[in-house]
Amino acid sequence: MRPVWDDVSVRARGLALHLLTRSHLEALARVSDLWELTSQMAAAGFDVEDTARSIREPGPLERSVRRTSQGHLTVLAHWSANRSRHLVFAFEDEDRRSLRALVRGAVAGVDSPSRLAGLVPTSSLPERALAELARLQTPAEISSMLRAMGNPYGPAIQAEAEGDLPDLFMLEVALDRTYAARAAQGTRGGGRRLKRFVAETIDLGNVHTALLLAAQGEDVDPAGCFVEHGRHLARETFLAAAAPGEATAAIEILTAAVGNTPLAEIVSTGLHPDRPVEHALLAARLRVQLNRARRASLSPDQLLAFLLRLRAQSVDLQSIIWGVALERPRPRLIEGLVSLP
Repeated sequence: MRPVWDDVSVRARGLALHLLTRSHLEALARVSDLWELTSQMAAAGFDVEDTARSIREPGPLERSVRRTSQGHLTVLAHWSANRSRHLVFAFEDEDRRSLRALVRGAVAGVDSPSRLAGLVPTSSLPERALAELARLQTPAEISSMLRAMGNPYGPAIQAEAEGDLPDLFMLEVALDRTYAARAAQGTRGGGRRLKRFVAETIDLGNVHTALLLAAQGEDVDPAGCFVEHGRHLARETFLAAAAPGEATAAIEILTAAVGNTPLAEIVSTGLHPDRPVEHALLAARLRVQLNRARRASLSPDQLLAFLLRLRAQSVDLQSIIWGVALERPRPRLIEGLVSLP
């Protein structure tokens, strides 16, 4: 018997009222300095633990964003009770993003605090675990610690991580493959809307990868980068788009391939030349999902829209915090926001 999501959907709509609106985010992006940003975020309900430090550096503000996002996800897991097994895709998507950032940081030799920027703790990778992983020096050490924790992503990256010169791109593909398989498995029995959402997540991941390979993937075999369990982007299309060449040609191939599918609106409007591909696709996907939620007020689409809004808020606050700290032009900060009006 398929689970009923009506109660969680209603609660997700209520929880969404605690997220910042686009106008509020724009106001935060206009503040003069970190001191004013700290004051404004505290007034908005973010728990900044050390005001004295937050007026000098972004770390405390970033941690408050991470804790707030973790709190929302914890509430959703509690409300979902035994249905939370079908939401593996939501919780482990944050884990996947965190591990990508941590592996990149280890390969690049980035300091521990910088590796934690923008990461969202979860029940499987809480803040303390993220902090410990951020101190490790190599992908092999990260894989080892994850395996000791019983985390499924440890074995997933072991083979790629233990070479003398780990291939960062293939490490990320290994994370993506494990995530896709686990997310697809988790949605079985959870309803068609959850399955559609996960399939779209995987398809859009392949879109992003194809564009990266088309632009700069001369040394990578595209055949080893395709992730299964999507629905609308076939391997053949991926390989054609991912062939080294111009990103413009790849966009044309991808847009044509999904022209008669639910991905069409996301891909056609999400590949914006002035934004990072990942952020542009998130904004387009959020727009589509909010429209779905409006048409089905008691469906899981409400929950899925909330999850995308939460992700967009985390991305935007990360941009604002660092933009203010680095004194970036405020109009550019506002223009780059992902959250919708």
